[in-house]
This record gives sequence, C-alpha cells and structure tokens, in this order.
Amino acid sequence: ETSGPREELVPEKLERVENPLEEAIKFLIPLKNLIGDDIETHLLAFEIYFRKGKFLLMLQSVKRAFAINRNNP
Repeated sequence: ETSGPREELVPEKLERVENPLEEAIKFLIPLKNLIGDDIETHLLAFEIYFRKGKFLLMLQSVKRAFAINRNNP
C-alpha cells in the first residue's frame, strides 16, 4: 500500500481534463524520444504547439519534419 491521499478514479473526471493541451504534451515528449525519426510525430507536435501559440516550438517541429521528408506537404 502507498501512504498519502488516494485519488479516486472517476471516469467523467478522466474524460474531461482541465488542461487538454498540457496532457497532450505529456504524451508528446516520450513520443518524440521513442519515434523522433517519424514525420507524423513532428506534425503532431506542430499541431499541439500551434494550438498553444508556441511559435518557436512550431518552427522547430516544422524544421524537423522537413529534415525527415522534404516532399511531404
């Protein structure tokens, strides 16, 4: 057993997170580490950073995607 308060798993709470973009970034970081050579990873990163308004990270994602495949629109 673990000590400390236990958080109850409520499906409705898990379904509607307060900060969905922050949760997306939590999944994106390991994804970039595991399959950083896949263009889809960087296109997904661009989409997330676009929605957050992180322009430098958007540019970084586009540059990495372009380096992987110059012919992808």
